Amino acid sequence: MSACQNLTPPAPLLAQELFSIVMIATLVLCVVILLVAFVAFSSYFRHWLKALKHHLNLSIFDIMGMTFRKVPPGRIIQALVRIKEAGIDDSSLTANTLEQHYLAGGNIEAVVDYIIAESRFTKPVPPFSELCALQLAGLAPFDKPHLS
Repeated sequence: MSACQNLTPPAPLLAQELFSIVMIATLVLCVVILLVAFVAFSSYFRHWLKALKHHLNLSIFDIMGMTFRKVPPGRIIQALVRIKEAGIDDSSLTANTLEQHYLAGGNIEAVVDYIIAESRFTKPVPPFSELCALQLAGLAPFDKPHLS
């Protein structure tokens, strides 16, 4: 007898073995998808937790939208937190208005610093939209608050 005559074809996989292989492959694929989703949403989740901690009215979808519009959510949320901590209660100071000012090429931090500094004095602070327009035109001295 030659060696070739004793070879028998491999036994076909049983249905249970095939099912086990498919289940393991599916499980591995699900774990990889969940890992990728976790990494993708971790920065959004971090910003959302900060907004939630400071009682800002922002959803995780608002934060994702900021990223899609090329607006850094960290800067917007930090500005809103600073405004809230300064005790400024102005309904015109929202995430949307800050986003609009950023997208127009404005400096969010300069306007927020000016509003916070001006709010410490007794005179009323000009409306946010006026301050944004002045800052964009380069007409307002945002480097120091008025001391009058």
